[in-house]
Amino acid sequence: MIREAARRESEGKKSPRKKSWGAKTRNPFRHYLEYKPSFHEAYEMALAVACSVFTMLGGPVKPRLSGVGRHNTYDPVKVFAALLVKKLFDLSFEELSRALRQNGVSLSLGKESYPSASTLYRYYIKTPLLCYQLAVMVLWLRAYSRFAAKFYKGLVVAVDSSYVSLDLYVERLQRGVERLFRAKYKFYVCSWLKFNMIVFLCFSKDELNGFLSMMPGGVLLGDGEFSDRKFLFRLRSKFLISVRARFRPWIGARFAPLYRLRKLVERVFGCFERRGASRSWSRLVSSVRRDLCLNAFAHNVLCYFSVLSCCRLFVRAQDA
Repeated sequence: MIREAARRESEGKKSPRKKSWGAKTRNPFRHYLEYKPSFHEAYEMALAVACSVFTMLGGPVKPRLSGVGRHNTYDPVKVFAALLVKKLFDLSFEELSRALRQNGVSLSLGKESYPSASTLYRYYIKTPLLCYQLAVMVLWLRAYSRFAAKFYKGLVVAVDSSYVSLDLYVERLQRGVERLFRAKYKFYVCSWLKFNMIVFLCFSKDELNGFLSMMPGGVLLGDGEFSDRKFLFRLRSKFLISVRARFRPWIGARFAPLYRLRKLVERVFGCFERRGASRSWSRLVSSVRRDLCLNAFAHNVLCYFSVLSCCRLFVRAQDA
């Protein structure tokens, strides 16, 4: 307690720009906002998101498992909803199959039935990657439509990239010597800074541009990595861009008061690191991508319930 009081006193004497990052982002209500949803709560939310995803795609995706003319025993929408909560509770496919049986969540089209671990894995692989990416974005849209009326002060999003470490090594030339380095896989994240939610997750700048074109607009923040003329010319008609430019002349205006918020996007990667999602044990690139999307969905679910907990802490004076 003495060390904490001394630290607060020394930090209070510094200017806002000189304060440490932990002091500037410290949340006094952090312990009141932590909420662990139950399996049924998470599954019901994932089921609503799965229905919206398949409605956008024009119908449920029915992966062909094996055999010619074999009928699907399980509902693809329910199976996809079960897969979405896999990373939220850090379950393997065997543990997910056991959790579905223990909680009485049947995924069959007819009578009560529960899929095995191998069946869940086949659906996991056969379901297109776009379904997982859209699930992240649909959950953000649900949160935005619910909370924007209460907390709306303009949509401010930030884009950034990071890497996930893989369980293999590659040879690289460093200072004229071939050395082994841990392989990494790059991904891009667009974050809603107000609630620390992931708007979408993608794996190339072309995908990034496509998902940004689906958004309603607002303020877009980014570092010098995104100061590409071709990339920004497509977006400046919809977004108010605030990017640290690496070239001159700059195609738009830079807003210094808004750009300082860009670093808040690092909270997403910090949450990934804390949950152990910054490292992947998968061998297939397709599985690495799907795992990242499932981790992003789990992050959004936790943020969604945290905002609900925050709303319960404060009431209007006339309702008190």
